[in-house]
Amino acid sequence: MVDLHPTSKQRDSVRQALESVDGTRVCDLHLWSVGPGRLVCVVAVETQSPLPLEKYREAVASAVTLAHLTVEIRPLPQP
Repeated sequence: MVDLHPTSKQRDSVRQALESVDGTRVCDLHLWSVGPGRLVCVVAVETQSPLPLEKYREAVASAVTLAHLTVEIRPLPQP
């Protein structure tokens, strides 16, 4: 049950942290609270040069504290 809503500032922080990773664009971002102080994030990013998953996880962790995180990496074709 979702019982709280995170702030726009938290969503913006996650987006900015991920998009600061070279060549990364957030294409889908869901952030919600499942209890007091317990955030969950599901995010999809697009990039032409995918990095190890841990780089994206670290970027999100630098922005907000999460109880759970799912990251989908969508490689884009080279131009």
